[in-house]
Amino acid sequence: MKHFVIRLLNVLVMLLIINAALVFLVPPDSNNYLATYSDKLAMIDTLKQPRIILLGGSNLAFGVDSKMMADSLGCNVANMGLHAGCGMRLVMRDVLPYIQTGDIVVLQIEYGNFFSGGNGEPETLALLMMATHWRGLKGMSAAQQLNVGRGMPQAAYTNLKRLIKYPLNRTLNTPSSNTRFVYARSGFNQHGDEVNHWTFSSQERRVDAPSDIKSVDESFVCWLKQAIAAYQQAGAVVVMVPPVSPLSNFRAHYAPAIARALQAIGHPYVTTPQSMTVPDSLSFDGGYHVTRAGVTINTLRLIRLIRLTSPPLISPP
Repeated sequence: MKHFVIRLLNVLVMLLIINAALVFLVPPDSNNYLATYSDKLAMIDTLKQPRIILLGGSNLAFGVDSKMMADSLGCNVANMGLHAGCGMRLVMRDVLPYIQTGDIVVLQIEYGNFFSGGNGEPETLALLMMATHWRGLKGMSAAQQLNVGRGMPQAAYTNLKRLIKYPLNRTLNTPSSNTRFVYARSGFNQHGDEVNHWTFSSQERRVDAPSDIKSVDESFVCWLKQAIAAYQQAGAVVVMVPPVSPLSNFRAHYAPAIARALQAIGHPYVTTPQSMTVPDSLSFDGGYHVTRAGVTINTLRLIRLIRLTSPPLISPP
């Protein structure tokens, strides 16, 4: 038994060494989709006022035409949306230092944050840390750092696949493609919009089975109230808008308890969640991602809502 335990420990140590080598020694993927996070923070750092700052996950990355919004409202627009798996706690923490008096901050938060606590998903957080050279790791909460650790095996596996594919791709970076959609840093424009998918047809994917929706995470709601207060104290006007969502995805992931929770903390949605849905025919590849036509619809809705909620801060149509 003793020899078996020793051998098992040796195997575990060897696996940890291999895992660490794959994570820390393989060069980062400079075209990784999540590497865009650094670009977005650099963008907001230099963006001049008046400004509209969009905060959320990939519903924003895949759902907004920022140039259309900027031209219509007479404001510069920064689309900070990237991936719901980053967690709103991380995104709102990182953006807060850049907030200036007079900013309009539009929150379009994917519904899953309200049930999972907003601490991010292990795999996404680990990949985000690798893609951004471990930016902000020390400032994370214990729960976020734990998720990063839990995501390390998948991050190591991702790097292993990059190494295996190197002879075929001739690069360790995500290769771009003109024939099929690829999640890549190169797919974003200067405003932070993912525009590569605009040129591809819908890969309509319905969400047939409802997710296991639990009770709203009260700790997340309390944190959100405090986070919004910090943004307001920094001088921003915060507008809470439901995320754009294909209808089947909405039915699977939304619960009325979310709207009630936001109402209770004094930051209700400025429109009904149902009004931000689109037909499943406008789903791009599932989840909250919409096609080019869906992008236009969502952008026009956002323009109207911003005009209604922040009229003194924007130019007339």
